[in-house]
Amino acid sequence: MYELLTQDTSLTSQYRARRGRKKSDVVDAENVARALLANAQLPPLHAVEHQRELQELTRTQRRLSEQLKASRGALKELAAGSSVREVLQPVIEILVDQLKILRQQIRLRVKDIMPALLDVQGVGPIVVGILLAEVGNPKRFASANHFASYCGAAPVERGSGQNCRMQVNPGGNRRLNWALHIVAMVRLGNDGGRSKTFLDKCRLRGKSQRSALRVLKTYIARELFSVMHHNIRANIEGLSP
Repeated sequence: MYELLTQDTSLTSQYRARRGRKKSDVVDAENVARALLANAQLPPLHAVEHQRELQELTRTQRRLSEQLKASRGALKELAAGSSVREVLQPVIEILVDQLKILRQQIRLRVKDIMPALLDVQGVGPIVVGILLAEVGNPKRFASANHFASYCGAAPVERGSGQNCRMQVNPGGNRRLNWALHIVAMVRLGNDGGRSKTFLDKCRLRGKSQRSALRVLKTYIARELFSVMHHNIRANIEGLSP
């Protein structure tokens, strides 16, 4: 297996998009083969032991969080005397308890793997769990800019000729993009106004709110990449010291 990364999104996605074909295992297998033949310089993919465990933990956490949100919304819409409330309320309580357990499991795991990430401003155990689950070995990225592109945080050029313009990247790893968004939102409310000042300066330079936020997420991605790159544990199976 090999890393199939470009500055925007995976090579397999690009090959599929060029042919206008829907996603399937067969289509992706064909596109992986084409990508490997056309990009012989791609580095080998080294599996990381903790990735599968953290993927299972963080994706289960996401699904339960979505279920909790849906259950709370349904409860809010029910009439005060509805008998269904007696069914939903214990479901909500169970989900809350299980999410607490999952959060603690993720916290303990990420503290064992790369605790330095928890010291980054605005970063909690769920975000760290997603980073480690989706990234694996950060050395597979050539630079912080490549990592930001993989997260869908770096801008992409659209148009042709003299009509080219930079736009928000709709591709990339959406789970990592979500993690960057959470960090940005936390910082906007808890870093003493520094992030808000940064966004205001971007707006004064003519950027939209969305574009300004994308710039902030790009800087966050670079910061997180730097921390990951310099804190790889030599005792993690599959990672280089």
